[in-house]
Amino acid sequence: MKKRGQITIFIILGIIILISIGIAVYFTTKETIKPIKKTPIIAEEVQPVYDYVVNCINEISKDGLTLLGQQGGYITIPTAIQRTPDSFVAADPRGVVKTPLWYYEGEDRTPPLNFMERELAAYIKKRLPECTGNFEAFKEQYNITASKEIIPIVTFTNEHVLIETIWQLKIKRFERTTTLDRFTTSHNVRLKQMWEMANRAMKTENKQQWFE
Repeated sequence: MKKRGQITIFIILGIIILISIGIAVYFTTKETIKPIKKTPIIAEEVQPVYDYVVNCINEISKDGLTLLGQQGGYITIPTAIQRTPDSFVAADPRGVVKTPLWYYEGEDRTPPLNFMERELAAYIKKRLPECTGNFEAFKEQYNITASKEIIPIVTFTNEHVLIETIWQLKIKRFERTTTLDRFTTSHNVRLKQMWEMANRAMKTENKQQWFE
């Protein structure tokens, strides 16, 4: 009976997180991309390149946030969880999307906020080069040399998900070379608040055993 109660509460939590992030990301798509807190000064001739990179980061991070919501705070689900069918709830018939239980066999498996920040940062880092396509779209206008090192920094605040990506681009146009190295964007997703609400509910349920 206890196991059934735990599964019930985590199905509910999974639905809450999924719907909340889904709605938030939906409304975010209606908004203009805004810088985090400071507006970088970008030379007019390279503004299209800056905007192109920021758009890529914006789209990739929205996909990553949706996946975090669907999978209970994980983008890459640990092998130990994937190999234990009763430690997650399958969100589709084939089990492609899994929502891991945050509490399983007496173990608290709640993914910490800083872990989720790192998950999203790694997701952005892996997919950004492919999204920009080696800047083929700009080859007739610019000669762009991109550093291999990409460092996304993700921060969850009470109101937003903030993303600053350090990636050095040297952009040559005619005889002038301009360097861009920081790209910022944000989403109006209250992921930190959602996590705190779900975490409190999970701990309280395990203590008071509402569903048992």
